[in-house]
Amino acid sequence: MSESPEDRTKRVFISALLSTNPCYQVSLVFNPDDYLEYEAKELLEQLPRFKKRLADLFDYPILSWMQYKKIDNKYLPVMVMFFAERPSDHELRKINSSVDRIFIECPSMNVINRKYSIDKLSSRINTLKRHKLNDLSKVFGGHNINRFTVINKSKMNQI
Repeated sequence: MSESPEDRTKRVFISALLSTNPCYQVSLVFNPDDYLEYEAKELLEQLPRFKKRLADLFDYPILSWMQYKKIDNKYLPVMVMFFAERPSDHELRKINSSVDRIFIECPSMNVINRKYSIDKLSSRINTLKRHKLNDLSKVFGGHNINRFTVINKSKMNQI
């Protein structure tokens, strides 16, 4: 039996999570009280610039995952990045300043930084296995979205 695209995405992402063993997470989230729908389009347009900036800042792979959160009947985009190493305070400041500069048209965007434990990794993998993936068209309309990418993919085998 052939594998569905959704199952393949889950399998490849879980494999990448396990191979990088992330210890830190940075998320780009939107404040539901201030969120305007055009910000999702702006996020998509500026994402290549932001990923390029991350690739320039770090010399190891970073996993990027797009999803949404439904709050008060609003579908809010969320971009979650998983880091194989904990970024230094200086690097975190650079990420924050890059977000401020690149996503200037997204005033309701916030950056959340946190440690990522083995328990959280295990929980995320179990959740991915059990649930369907978000329908990103609810946030991004008809745009073709790469839900999962590896920034600095060429460095995956160096971990």
